[in-house]
Amino acid sequence: EFRKKSKLGRKEEERIKYRILDFLERYLEIEDILSDKAVFINPLSDPQVRKPEDAEKASLEVRRKWKLGEAAISNLMELLEDKGIRIHELETDDNFNGISAWAEDIPIIAVRHQDDLLRKRFTVSHELGHILLNVHQNCDQRFREKLCHIFAGALLLPEKIIKAELGEQRSKIALWELKKIKGIYGISIQAVMARARHLGIISDHTYRNFCITVNSQEWKINEPGEYLGKEHANRFDQLVYRAAAEEIITFSRAAELLNLPLSEFRRAFQIVS
Repeated sequence: EFRKKSKLGRKEEERIKYRILDFLERYLEIEDILSDKAVFINPLSDPQVRKPEDAEKASLEVRRKWKLGEAAISNLMELLEDKGIRIHELETDDNFNGISAWAEDIPIIAVRHQDDLLRKRFTVSHELGHILLNVHQNCDQRFREKLCHIFAGALLLPEKIIKAELGEQRSKIALWELKKIKGIYGISIQAVMARARHLGIISDHTYRNFCITVNSQEWKINEPGEYLGKEHANRFDQLVYRAAAEEIITFSRAAELLNLPLSEFRRAFQIVS
């Protein structure tokens, strides 16, 4: 499942798929070397979804099964790696946002390395929806994407939390309130307002006025507010450095697995005990 702009051509799609496959092969190799394969288990008791309410319920079950409570998810990529999902950040042009895929029983999500933290978090959450949710076959692609958007927003900002922050119903919302939510929960103010509309906190009219402000202020390019969290996919690198430290693999092989020049790997590698 690609998240992309229409300008992303077929050749670039194939190039991205090849790079992801290459990464996955290296990832599985180091897992085999260390006998440390991460196993994925879908936390949903019933992944079948037909309507937005199902996507909302699914996000709550994921949070409950993974013992996340209602707190902000501080490092989503690291969390998903702990749950057996391989995450890859790759450098590509801005026509690509993300992709989710399966290699037999192994789920993988790839995101654009250059994207900002909030876009990465939402893209990863959206792609997680594609992995976890079994969207009914009668749903078209557009509705499938909508359900994954709802799931992503609900995972990052549960209904109970956004209503505690904004109230049950509002006619106007201050920018300060949105910036606060953004800073704590790592979700853009545009996604917060889309979620507020979806949950009936604001009307369609209020949301349209907000979209006019977004366009006039060019917030799609530089949105106000700040999120100081971190997002890194670390597990693959961690496994390689572990194998090198324990002298299970050579520095040369470690550098090859990481796609780094040997000299760069040597500079980064340091034994402390």
